[in-house]
This record gives sequence, structure tokens and C-alpha cells, in this order.
Amino acid sequence: MRNQRLLIMVLAFLIGMGSQATDSFSIRRIYGFPSAEQGIEQGVSACFAGSIGHQLLMAGGCNFPEKPAADGGKKQFYRGIYVARITENDSLDWEKVGNLPVEAAYGVSVTYKDGVVCIGGCNASGALRTVLHIRMKGEEAVVESWPALPCTMDNMTGCRVGQYIYVGGGNCDGVPSNQVLRLDLQNVKRGWVYCPSFPGNPRVQPVSGAVDDMAFCIWGGFNPRTNQAPATLSLAGCAITTDDQTWSEEPIPTDETDAPVFLGGAASVCLSTGATLVLGGVNQEIFLQALNNPQPDYLRHPAEWYRFNPNIFLYEYGEWQLIGHSQITARAGAALVCCDNAVYLIGGELKPGIRSPHIFKLFSPESAPHTQAND
Repeated sequence: MRNQRLLIMVLAFLIGMGSQATDSFSIRRIYGFPSAEQGIEQGVSACFAGSIGHQLLMAGGCNFPEKPAADGGKKQFYRGIYVARITENDSLDWEKVGNLPVEAAYGVSVTYKDGVVCIGGCNASGALRTVLHIRMKGEEAVVESWPALPCTMDNMTGCRVGQYIYVGGGNCDGVPSNQVLRLDLQNVKRGWVYCPSFPGNPRVQPVSGAVDDMAFCIWGGFNPRTNQAPATLSLAGCAITTDDQTWSEEPIPTDETDAPVFLGGAASVCLSTGATLVLGGVNQEIFLQALNNPQPDYLRHPAEWYRFNPNIFLYEYGEWQLIGHSQITARAGAALVCCDNAVYLIGGELKPGIRSPHIFKLFSPESAPHTQAND
């Protein structure tokens, strides 16, 4: 019964229909993608994204616009800031409203009040310590500098938990890390404060979520191979409480066969119900094999070969619920944004090196048109 109530809660959030929510949701393609920077129209992964009022916001990201990664293409990073107003149509009219100080991707973005906080990341020149708050003034973006991170951070995870923004894992000053930092939104000027490091191995490209306003949770992530040890993957999660800052282990999500699911490279977003929605990510067996025994043809397989995660999960109070299954959401490095009682899936990669310019909306069938995306 508790899981049924939890599912109803998230579906009610997705469509804003309260107890009238049904026991499933649909996924619809929303047309339109930024195009003001040459190459970005091909789609990006690892972008910053959030919402401001009734608008979606995207910034940065990266792709291989001139030559595929499999052919030795150069990764290109972007710095444009774009917004698109949510309408009843199946399209988004993206407008470029400003620029980040430098090109950036692989950071963390958190929607907060009237803006989006963009944290860390990296570009072709290296990793970043920068923390920016983006808000809109008229038709232009206003980019304000917030206290910088005490070290560079990229490929980490983060989210808001009550009055704090947490970031953790990834690379810190270029080294895979167990480090966790938090920023008190009631005292931003104080800057970032170190929290106790999470237990176990470092986690690069993990995902995270919040347990109401009480705890910051991390799942997934990998520890790269070294000369001394092979690469490892982290499946189980861990959570740190906001008050006494103690760590505890969190369960591993499982699929319909009860097999454990690795969440490295997945996307997550905290919902207003207090739950966390998680989808996508790489396949643990194929990814671990590539880390420890890279093959020259690894990038040349069709997308289906990589078996990205098609499961859609909901997490709340120590319990996972498998609430959906779709090849549409089986991508890595995508962004998830809540806006106007819906969840938007933005970009990401369909296979290593191949980005997607597609955006999808998760919502209830009651509000769907007669045509919708299929698996």
C-alpha cells in the first residue's frame, strides 16, 4: 500500500491532478533545441539545466559536432545560456539570452527560487571551481558569481536538500574523490563547507537525491582503473543527514527480475513530493568491461549494443520503486528538469559519443494528445 501511495504521489506531481492521477504516465516528444551556437543543434550531454518560472533553462554542454568520437573527433564545449517558455504546444522556442563566463559541461545545476545555480564542471582547458547563479531580467540572463568551490570539481553530482546545496564525488582537483561539500542557502557568503567524505570508493559520474529535507543520497559512479587496481563500480547508495552529518548505506535499485541496476551516468531530479526520480545511465557489465579492457572498436557498435538503462525509478524514504520502462529514456548524461508540473528530459547521449537533440516530457495520459512517443 505504501508503494502504491508513493506512485500516486509522483504521478500527481507530474500532472498536478492530485488524487485523480492514474497508475501510469506517458512520454511525449517536445520539438525544438538551441541552435544559436554552431554545432549545438546536434544535441549535447552534461549541460546545466533548470527552470525559472514557466521557462526551461539550458546552459553549456558538449558534443562532437564535426567528426564522430569514433573517428577521433574533437569534443566541443558550449557557453550559451538559453531559455524556452513552456506552452501547450509540442514545441519549444529557444532563445539565447546570455553566456557563461567560459564554455562548461559536466557540472551540477540546481534550481533555486528565481534562478539556476551552476556549479563547477570542466571544458577543454580543464576543470572549474566556478559557481554561478543565473536569473532572468527582462529578456536577458543575469549571471552572478557565488562563492567558488575550494577545489575544482567535475563529473560530480549534487542537489538541494532543504536549506543546503550538496555536491559530492566526481573529480576534485583532477583526482577521483569521496569528497562532499555543502552551501548554506541562508548564508551563501559563508561559502562551501566540507562534510564528512562518503564511505567506500570514489564515485565519478554518480547521481543524487534528497530525502525530504533530511538527507543527501548518492548512488552509482565509478572509480577509474589505475596501475595498481582495476576500475570498480558502486551500486549501493549512501546518505548523509543534514543535522548530525552521519553516513548510512542505502539500497540498490533492481529491475523487474530483481537484478541490481547501476546508476552511473544516469539523470535524477528531486520532486516536490520529497521523492527522487532517476532514469537512464550506462550498463554495468559493458561499461566495466570498457573501463578495464578497452577495445579499439568500442565506439563503433550500434546504440542497442550498449544496453543503456531503460528503467525509470522512484526513490523515497529508503525504498526504490520501478515505475516505468522505456528505450526513450535509456540515455546517459541527460538532464532532468521539473517545470509546470511536468518533468523534462533534455539531451544526453544515445551511445558513447553520439548526442541527442531530443527533449521529452513525462506526464499523465489524461493530458496527452492523441499522438505520443513510442518506445
